Order: sequence, then C-alpha cells, then structure tokens
Amino acid sequence: MKKNLTPEQLEKRAKTNKKILKFGCLPVLILCTFLIIILSMTDDTKISTTSTKINMDSIVSLVQKSKDFEIKEVYYNIKDSSFNIAITNNDNVIKKHDYSITYFDNLFHLDKIEEIEGIYLYEFKKGKSFKNGDYKEPLIFESSNYAKIETQFDNEYYSAYLKGYKPLNDYLKKTLNDPSSLEFESSKKVAYNNKVFKIESTFRAKNGFGALVLNNVTCDIDTKGNISNVQVTQ
Repeated sequence: MKKNLTPEQLEKRAKTNKKILKFGCLPVLILCTFLIIILSMTDDTKISTTSTKINMDSIVSLVQKSKDFEIKEVYYNIKDSSFNIAITNNDNVIKKHDYSITYFDNLFHLDKIEEIEGIYLYEFKKGKSFKNGDYKEPLIFESSNYAKIETQFDNEYYSAYLKGYKPLNDYLKKTLNDPSSLEFESSKKVAYNNKVFKIESTFRAKNGFGALVLNNVTCDIDTKGNISNVQVTQ
C-alpha cells in the first residue's frame, strides 16, 4: 500500500529533487561547453590551413578571369615563389594609377597563400614573356613581409612635420639657392623593388630670382636611407 506523504515531506522531497537536478546537470553543461569550444577551435584551424593551401594553376585561372583589368599573362615562378601578372586596363590605355596589388589581394587573397613569397605586377608590352625573362622592372612589387618593411622605412625616414622623407629633405637643402624656403606639399611611395622605394614628392622653394615656385621630384631611397636617381621638374 502506497504511503501518503505529509505536506512537509512533499516540500522536502521537492527541494531535494531541485538540488539533484541543479548539481547533476551542471557537470553535463560544463562538459558540453568544453566540447563546443574544442570543436570550434578545430574548425578554425581547418579553415586557416585550407586558406593557405591552394593549387597554383587554380589561382592563375582565377586571376585570368578578372573583369576590371585585361590579364595578358600570369606566371608563377617556382624558383623564387613569385606570382607575376602582366596587365593593362580594358581600354589598353596604360596608366600607372590603374594598377593595384591591393585589388588582387582583396579579391584573391594572394598575400595569404603560403606558396607566394612575392607579387610582381607588370605593365604588359607586346612580345615580352615571363619565361624568357623579358620583364625586368615590375610596375609594382610586394613581398610577403612588405608591410613590415614599409612600416620600418616610414618610422626611420618619414617626417610628419616635414611632410616628406628626411633623406630627400637633406639632399634638396644641399642643392637649393635658399634651403630655408623648402616646404614639402606632399610625399608618397609609388613602388618598391629589391629593398628600394620610389618616392614622388611636391615641394615649394625659392629659385635663383627669389620667387617661390612649386616643383615635382622623384627619387629612389633604399631601406638604409641612401638616396639616388633624383629628378626635379617644375
């Protein structure tokens, strides 16, 4: 015969059941949370690994399908792990500012592919070939550690106060009629190759007649601060 429980006994049993449910489920919840974290980390690792492994023939085919530029030749050089692209715009009008490594990186994530050590971007010229070594000077180049090189270069040689690069500032002051009149309007890096940055700047300075004139200057500055190939035009 089933024994009837008093109200006090029923209340006590209910409290006991709540404790069992609470403390019995807690380890299960902790275990489930731990397993979810482990699985998510495993998935992230898998994604990261697959994003850096790719068949080079596949990426060459993808780049060749680019719609914004006319891809004339794409070549992966296994000797130096470089990805080489010869392009022109769709109108066949060659303009330097049309070309951008960033475009290809953003679209195809070339900088994330571990097989690629450097990316060379060339202005296409009929009759030239990567395999024959015809292309010597890339329009734009970026190595896998370009960002680090660029940051170090700017930290050492760029002056926000001057709005220009210190090696160029020192060079111009030695050649100007009135060095104290030198004032940079703008400065930018336009190319990088073999540890040398190509710089374009505009500056104002007094000429031999004492008139303040606007000048354009291009030069090469290497990662050690050496300056060369300085050309000034008005």
